[in-house]
Amino acid sequence: VTGDDEDNILICQVAKEKYGCERIVARVNNPRNLAHFKLLGVQPAVSATDLILRLIEHEVPEYGLVQLLALEEEHLEIIELEVGEGSPAAGQRVRDVVLPDGSLIISVLRDGTGFVPKADSVIDAGDQVLLILDPGLEGEITPRFANSSVSASS
Repeated sequence: VTGDDEDNILICQVAKEKYGCERIVARVNNPRNLAHFKLLGVQPAVSATDLILRLIEHEVPEYGLVQLLALEEEHLEIIELEVGEGSPAAGQRVRDVVLPDGSLIISVLRDGTGFVPKADSVIDAGDQVLLILDPGLEGEITPRFANSSVSASS
């Protein structure tokens, strides 16, 4: 996880060939180098630039959705959503939030403190909710957490 892609590739190669590491995760500073890491078998290769871009997108998206991590090999994504005032999820217990198959609430951040919710935990407006889901389900999930005025206008 150095600031230099060439060093990171070399370190990954040593970890794989000399130490026999089966799973290697690396930081990629230049997104153009992602292909090199994938050729070496580094999964996931986390691009700092892509993460920054996602954080910027988080400030201006329609529903406040941020894709935090795409686990392509595992066919999973981890996303963050802000629970909007008047959204279908606001005020609901986790067990009562209707989600499509292939999705699960894994964490809630409230007032700067995160916790793993139980079935009886209540989701409040303003909470940041992390979900793990099958790719392609974002369109079904975001309206359930968006402000009622945003989801009504869409």
